Amino acid sequence: MQIRERTKDITFLSYNQTNTCLLVGTKSGYTLWRTDPFDQCTKGFPDHPIHLCEMFFSTSLLAVVCDSSVENFTPRVLYLYNTKIDQVICLLRFNEDIQSVKLNQQYLVVVLKQSIIIYTLEKIEPVCTLDMYFNQTTPLSSETLSGRAPVIALCPHKPILAYPCDPTKGNVCLARLNDPSVVSRTSSSSGAGGTSSVDGETYGSYQILEAHDHPVVALAFRKDGQWLATASARGTIIRVWDTETKEMIMELKRSSVGRTAEIHSLSFSDDGTMLVVSSSSKTIHIFSLQGERKSEKSIAFIRLDQEGISETKHISSFKPDNQIIQV
Repeated sequence: MQIRERTKDITFLSYNQTNTCLLVGTKSGYTLWRTDPFDQCTKGFPDHPIHLCEMFFSTSLLAVVCDSSVENFTPRVLYLYNTKIDQVICLLRFNEDIQSVKLNQQYLVVVLKQSIIIYTLEKIEPVCTLDMYFNQTTPLSSETLSGRAPVIALCPHKPILAYPCDPTKGNVCLARLNDPSVVSRTSSSSGAGGTSSVDGETYGSYQILEAHDHPVVALAFRKDGQWLATASARGTIIRVWDTETKEMIMELKRSSVGRTAEIHSLSFSDDGTMLVVSSSSKTIHIFSLQGERKSEKSIAFIRLDQEGISETKHISSFKPDNQIIQV
């Protein structure tokens, strides 16, 4: 499928948690597309430059962040927006630019430059602030933090999140959050995100994966949260980890000749038997993870050779039937 927005430059692309909807952010609002059948559902935030847009499964709830390319808009404000009634139902302000937003059944996660703010989704109440780069081995410099925005993965159905905890190495933090009903509430403050920092026992527990030698740039959970896929800045190797044992399940080779590439997205099939990987190499690689076809090399790939398609990043996923790749 191909979407052309010639008069509205695309600024953001994201599938929802079930891969049944595609959000396309532009410099003049967002468009929501249904993927099966593929058609346009709705538009919103006209004349607003979209920085981030996250959908809550297949509901009418969106988390929207605008950028600062137009006067009076700022990436420091998060809008929780109901598409059915065309109304902002909640607004959150921060002291820093928002780098990423994730939603699952229990939590709203807001990522800033060096911290992660976690809210209960039911009442939009802050529960804790996590220090993102607590595991760094060298002092952080402005040059280190001025590059790629932090990546983060949040399991859709379980309170597990993963994020790089050292911007110069390939270490990943696996944080298991407590159920919102038993999380200890923290006192509010006027700081970024409105919460105070808490220790590990308050929000749950964490483990460190020494996933790669180079900084991690892409993460994805299997639907049940049992496996985590990781990719580094080199883009040649994708690794799949057991989140319980911290053992590596598989090492997948995107390139047989070791050619580096920028990984754009990782996505498990709904049944967890395959992984699709998109990158700057103009190809989409599909890996088999179980059964007789299990292999470290891709079992198939799609070549993106249409004119102009390399001018933007492309993300990929499986449709719920696990038979069709959507790019």
